[in-house]
Amino acid sequence: MPEKDDQMYVYQLFGVSTPRKIKANNVIRSKIGPVATIDEKKVLRAQRKIDNPDVDFKPYAMEYIVAIENICAELKTMDYGREAEYNRTTIPISQLKGQAAMFGNQLVSDVSAKILRFLEHYKRLDNDVIDIIDAYCRTIRASYDNYITDLDDTNGQRLVEELGSALKRYTAKFKKRTET
Repeated sequence: MPEKDDQMYVYQLFGVSTPRKIKANNVIRSKIGPVATIDEKKVLRAQRKIDNPDVDFKPYAMEYIVAIENICAELKTMDYGREAEYNRTTIPISQLKGQAAMFGNQLVSDVSAKILRFLEHYKRLDNDVIDIIDAYCRTIRASYDNYITDLDDTNGQRLVEELGSALKRYTAKFKKRTET
């Protein structure tokens, strides 16, 4: 089917009998100039920059870890009302999840996703959950300190397995508590 026929089919599907011309927004063109061109060389250079960023994300990751550790220390001193701090606890973890993947640390991203799923499932911040979050922080620190960024690495697999074991122990303990 020629492209024009395909377009007409879509127009007819949505009740438009004649094609309309949509004028392009020239905001980007005005920013780069009317005669500027984006050649293949510039595109390849930009893609190399995306594939191999020269930004070291470790200092930023450590800031997030310190923030999480501070929140955990604060939560440990609270006797009640911890669940009100749930969002404040999960925001730095979700930031780590997204940004670590963007900067090439898939291990941190996957571990963060696992912790977020765990927290979203239970929505509790009891002492055991706080201990698990502390273990998560230690896992992230070990990942960056030992340059473990890949899930295929045996050390990375051990870190993930240890954290997974802690999550399974909590799940079993939680089931025992709720069955009685």
